[in-house]
Amino acid sequence: MKNSNILVVCNYLLQPSRIGGMDRFYWTFDKVVKDSGFSITWFFPQGSIFTDLKYDQLGIEIAKSPCFEDACSQYLKELNEIPFVIITHFVPFFSKYNKLWKTFGVNKIVTVDHMSRPRLGYSLSQKVKLAIRGVVFRSDIDGIISVSNFVYKRARTEFLSILPMFPKHIIVCNGVDTELFLEGTIKSNQSNRLVMIGHLMEDKGFQVLIRALGKLKKEYNEELFSCDIIGGGNYRQDLEALVEYEGLKKITFLGEINNAHELLRNYDACVLPSLWQENFPFTIIESFASGLPVFASQTGGVPEMVKDGRGWLFERGNDEQLKELLKMFLSLSMFELEVIRQGCRDYANNVLNLKNMVNGHWEFIKNIISM
Repeated sequence: MKNSNILVVCNYLLQPSRIGGMDRFYWTFDKVVKDSGFSITWFFPQGSIFTDLKYDQLGIEIAKSPCFEDACSQYLKELNEIPFVIITHFVPFFSKYNKLWKTFGVNKIVTVDHMSRPRLGYSLSQKVKLAIRGVVFRSDIDGIISVSNFVYKRARTEFLSILPMFPKHIIVCNGVDTELFLEGTIKSNQSNRLVMIGHLMEDKGFQVLIRALGKLKKEYNEELFSCDIIGGGNYRQDLEALVEYEGLKKITFLGEINNAHELLRNYDACVLPSLWQENFPFTIIESFASGLPVFASQTGGVPEMVKDGRGWLFERGNDEQLKELLKMFLSLSMFELEVIRQGCRDYANNVLNLKNMVNGHWEFIKNIISM
């Protein structure tokens, strides 16, 4: 091996107000790589701001121009020693940049496919373009890590894995540091507090829950649930207008936070009513780690998670189905709720933990390096 340098290229804007699952993955992965005798540098987008002291332990470079891949290419050109391996997160793969980076002397490229898919899937022209990329740039990727079975199958279809020379490809599910998450307790006067977490955009489907709660209020002539909405985004005004239209008084917008692990214990359930095709959302994992069952739309990789008594699925966009599930939730006994919550915690602790995620990534990457 020419050197032991690894460059992790993350098109993930660092923000002090948002410390979540990926941030903790970066910190832990960095330590594991260094403990294995490798050097590692992290490349983040222009505008990234990091104030958490744990980021001080990382060797960080910030893009000097808005076009992330171009900025990374320029950074590589200026290096005295080209990294042996590049790992990409949130960066389109099978692209001209992979080929360009290989011409600079990068020996191995491993990409992590986190990407959710569009609500209605790709158009025919988009499918053709993806297939062409999968053929033309196939030899420039050495390994792919998909975060769910859904993402794995989609990538293999989109980039024509049936043709020869497809890169090594595995599934490593996301995970969280479960020790951070505090367990809530079921109280005799159950508060029926719901929470939704995510970027405030139409495809996240927060409006579906608001409409469902509005229907419940009309049916019972009172608000049976409260709901906190955590996250920021341009769709907030539309959601606030819908809340006012439905006459709901128990919905609160909290904005972006960086301490979800401390707050989630205060709720009874999480709702993820996404309209697009989710990958393997951290929101669900964090909810499970806190002992919260999840109401989620049946989309993308979500059904792989919300099953075996850990929550309830409904048809995308169907607020009537969600309303009926919420009514059912109200009928659960204290014992039934505690069994559900314990099942959520056990699944997070045993399967969806940060150690499994980091080790899965690193073992695969070491295998690619040794090839």
